[in-house]
Order: sequence, then structure tokens, then C-alpha cells
Amino acid sequence: MVIARQRQADQRWIRTEQDRRAVADGCWFDESAGLRVVNFCHKFLRHYKGRWAGKRFELLDWQRDAVMQLYGWKRSDGSRRFRTAFIEIAKKNGKTTFGAALALFALIADGEQGAQVYSAANDREQAAMIYRDMAAMGRASPALAKRLTFTDSTKHVAFPHTNSFYKALSADVPTKEGLDMSFLLVDEIHAAPKRDLYDTLRYSGAARRQPLIVIITTAGDSLEGIGYEEREYAGRVLENQVEDWTYFAYICEADPDCDVMDEVQWAKANPSLDITITRESMREAAAQALASPRKLASFKRYRLDIWGERLERWLSALAWDRGCCEPVEPTELAGVPCWGGLDLSSTLDLTALVWVFPLDGGRFALVPRFWVPGDNIRQRVKDDRVPYDLWAEQGFVEPTGGNVVDYDVIRERIKEDATRFNVRELAFDRWNATQLSTQLASDGLTVVPYGQGYISMSAPSKMLEALVLAGRLVGGNHPVLRWCALNASIETDPAENIKPSKSRERIDGLVATVMGLGRAMVNTGETGQSIYETEELLVI
Repeated sequence: MVIARQRQADQRWIRTEQDRRAVADGCWFDESAGLRVVNFCHKFLRHYKGRWAGKRFELLDWQRDAVMQLYGWKRSDGSRRFRTAFIEIAKKNGKTTFGAALALFALIADGEQGAQVYSAANDREQAAMIYRDMAAMGRASPALAKRLTFTDSTKHVAFPHTNSFYKALSADVPTKEGLDMSFLLVDEIHAAPKRDLYDTLRYSGAARRQPLIVIITTAGDSLEGIGYEEREYAGRVLENQVEDWTYFAYICEADPDCDVMDEVQWAKANPSLDITITRESMREAAAQALASPRKLASFKRYRLDIWGERLERWLSALAWDRGCCEPVEPTELAGVPCWGGLDLSSTLDLTALVWVFPLDGGRFALVPRFWVPGDNIRQRVKDDRVPYDLWAEQGFVEPTGGNVVDYDVIRERIKEDATRFNVRELAFDRWNATQLSTQLASDGLTVVPYGQGYISMSAPSKMLEALVLAGRLVGGNHPVLRWCALNASIETDPAENIKPSKSRERIDGLVATVMGLGRAMVNTGETGQSIYETEELLVI
């Protein structure tokens, strides 16, 4: 009788050629094993945030389906069939809490004495986020809170009853040797800068009877590296191009060339649509994406789970020309407080200074300055096919004597501007302007080192984009600044922070604009940031 029920269950869960191969090799399906995980989540786990805070953790349909397959399938010896699971799904579908639930089950209820449960992240900040989700779920459960010991400082959870523990690891912690992994949760593998952490951990469970690696990720922005390599392998397993019945692949994605307004495509990438994600929010995001190349790339990647290239084109010529064609005369800005951004780049290349003036009605005016070495300007026109000579004749670029940019000339021009404008601060890239910034500080200017990473560049980059799209940028019709703006691509991190990045041509003027805008935003209260969020921007 038991055998009959088992065979019936097998037929319901045999879905792919990989499943059929597994059965031929002696694998079978134990529905009760899958339900054990489902019931653990329902009985012991609680949501800890949002509208579901305090409620029982009921697996969503796609989560339940994945759990039943992942834990229900057995090998002939009774151990789990799968050793690696690759689960790729768009953002906001509940994958973080799902991963935390699986890690808690592995720590407490998987029947493993001395279990070692790890989560792998790309840096300490991401590792802390994973730990916070898992610890919050555990603490929200009355039954688990009294059985688990949480150590926030080391991101460690202990389950003394079976001498088991969970620990969050990150790629920037040097030593991962000597581990004996029973369960590994890999978060956002698409963002892994290198494969060292994953390769070390994936083989650390060799001594365990049924170690399990669960990779949960969203589509990435690079078609190189361990993330896309793992994704490609998962795709080959799904398409039966490789025989591997030990590898569980679950990918939810829209068609690469789909219409972003197609709600059928939304559902393909978002199985939690209408539950954790509303159609209204998807419609709003899709409509915004159609107006912005950067937002379109982000929408495809994060909301439709479509892999893309790392460099995404940012601002279109049409958007820039519509959004900032209004001219401005510097004489009109006398007395208006302004903040500057200075991008010195190399002494052989273009150097840019942009003054940013907050105006009434949420507008910002720009006054750009550009310099190039005078002796090689004609050669640069020939080699780069950029009309530096014409721009110089028209007064949009100032050649300096010699074959390198003369920083003394730049210093004098900045001092002149400081007598014409109400200059509050001048921001500069701290890695290549130390001498000039020290000289300008001695001249009485307030100079501010400005980081080029996401923490400093994201907020003003998003503000710049919003100003362009809303038509509230004055003075952007400067031809050199326009050229820099249209050269810019955009880089995005997993948290959807952005920063400008060049492809082949110069973007110095745009970088200077973002820096000046960033300081203007902080000082006029546009960002709502605290001093602690901007502590790297110290006045010298």
C-alpha cells in the first residue's frame, strides 16, 4: 500500500527529463519530507516586517513548489537527491525571507547533528543584511526565540540542542578554510566580484551525508564571472543540454525582447505578482522606464529578471536636449549660492569644473568650465574625432600652454570665479587633486574631497536624471557638457544605487556636475541625509 502511494507521488513530481533520469538511477519522491519543511515554516516562523509582521510564514505557491521538489526528492539511500539549487527570480518576490526560512530549517529541523549553516555574501554590509533577516525571523518566533542564541556582533546564531550554528560570511573576510558546511545560502551571486568565496565553500561539505547549497539571486548586469557562469549551467540543466539530476534549477524570467508593458511577461518573472508586488507599482515603474534608458535597463533587470551588460546607457540626446536647453548668463547668477565639482582627470586629458546654482522652483543652473592641453589639441582632434579646436575658438574650452593641462591656470580661473559667484564649496576627487586642493584651500576656498563610489554618487546622479527628465536643468546646452553627458553609461549595484561610468569617450563634465550637485543637495537639505551618511565628505 505504501509502495502504491509512493509511485503515485512519483508520477506527479516527474516533470523533466532530469527527473526521469533520476528515477532510472533509483531516486524516488517522499512527499512527507517536502511537507515537513512546509509545515516547519507555517508552525514556527513569523514575518517580522511590513503588513504581515507577526503573522505565520505561509510559503507562497512558487516557494512551496520549490521546497517540495528540493526536499521531497530522495536518492536510493534516502538522502536528498539535490546537492545544489539555483533559484533566480525578480526582486520583491520574497526571495530574501525564503532564503532565511530555509537557513533556519537547516539549522534547527534538518536532523543534522552539529550542523554548520552559512550564508555567503560579497561584502560585510550584504552579509549583515542576510543575518538581520534570519535573526529577525528567529526572534519573531516565540518557539524559536527561546531555543536560539543570537550574537549580532559576529552575525552568529547558535542552536545548542544539536550543537549547531549559523554564521554569515563575506568575501572580504580572509579565512574560510576548515569549514564543515551542511547548508550554504549564497545571496545575489550575480554581484560576486570573483569566485574565491564560492569555490571555497562549495567543497566544504564533502564530509556531510547530504550537504545542500542554495543560490538565490536576481539577474545580473554582467555576462562574465561566477554569477552568469552558474546561471548558464542552470539554464543548460533546464533545457536538458547537460545531464545532472543532482542540480535543481528554478528560473523565472520574462522574454529578453518583450514589451515592458506586457503584464503577461510581468507574471513570468514575478510569480508573487498581486501578493508581494502590486500591478499598480509595476505599471508605474514600467511607464517611468519608457522615459529613461537607465530606468529601462533597471526595470528589465530587477523587475523582469533579464540579464544585461554592466554598462547601461544613461541619458538620451532627446532627453538631454528637452530637459536642459534653457541657456543661462553667468551675470544673472551673481549672489546666488553655488557649489562646484572639479574633475581634474589626467594632465593629458580634459579637465572639467561645473558650478551648480540652486534656483527657485526646484531648478538648478550650471556654469561649466573646461580645459585641455594647448600643444596637442590638433592631434587630439584627429585622433579622437572631437572638435576641441572649434570649441576652443567658440570659448567653450580653454587650451592651456604646453602638452599637459596647466593646473596654475585652473587655480587662477577658480579664484576669479570665486570673486564673481557666491561660492560655498568646491568638491574634488580626493585621489588626484591633493596639491591643487591644498593650494585652493590656502586661497580661502572651502574644498571638499568627494568619493567616486555609490555612497557619494548615487543620490546626485538620480537627482540629475530627475532634473533632466523634468526640464529643470538650466545651462546644460553647453556643447562640451552635452557631449560628456551623452557619453555616459551607468553602473548599478544590487541595492539599485547608481553612478556614471564612461564607455570610450570623456564624461568629466558630467562627473563634475554630479559632484557639485551632490554638495548642493547636502547643504540645501535635498537628500535628507544625516551627517553620518556623508561623513566621508570632510572639509579640509
